[in-house]
Amino acid sequence: MRHTFSPILLSTLLLSACGSDGGGSSDTEAQVKSLFPTAVDSAESGEGNNSLGLAHPIELESVQKGTIFPKGDIDWYSVDLLAGTTYEISVNGLCNGCDIQIELHQEGVDGRVGIAYDYLNKDSRLLYTATQDSKYFVQVTASLHQDAVSNYTLSAHEYINEDSDGYSNYYDCNDSDFNVYPKAAEYSRRRH
Repeated sequence: MRHTFSPILLSTLLLSACGSDGGGSSDTEAQVKSLFPTAVDSAESGEGNNSLGLAHPIELESVQKGTIFPKGDIDWYSVDLLAGTTYEISVNGLCNGCDIQIELHQEGVDGRVGIAYDYLNKDSRLLYTATQDSKYFVQVTASLHQDAVSNYTLSAHEYINEDSDGYSNYYDCNDSDFNVYPKAAEYSRRRH
């Protein structure tokens, strides 16, 4: 069996094998730790956020750091949404080979009201128009590879798409220009 290692992982293994004194973090070690968690996140302290009853509250328009750690971890968050407003719930910063599934549950309603994964690159995104003013619960878990671990950021925000290109201002670096969106072919405004 042949094993392939990424340059970052290989560098870390070599540093460990060559007697790194452990006195400080190298850039390589910091990169590895930023992709692959080695400890639970702050929402997991104490009882954690591994169940609906322990959901960690988040504010709209904020960014919450989290981890899928240890393997099989499920994270729950709660957020208040207003009826008639469309929201985008995004999970970003996933490691290569990690895929996150987002489920949305409404307080007092059995079952999920939304599910999503695989949006752009390694990001996952759920679009949802709230049916009533209510507390909603966001479940974040590994999707295809249940043994994956990863750091991530979670954001719940109002969905705004000024140029109607299908990408919100959260993902679109110029949401006033229909021709600019993630993965768009580059173009020039120069006249020939």
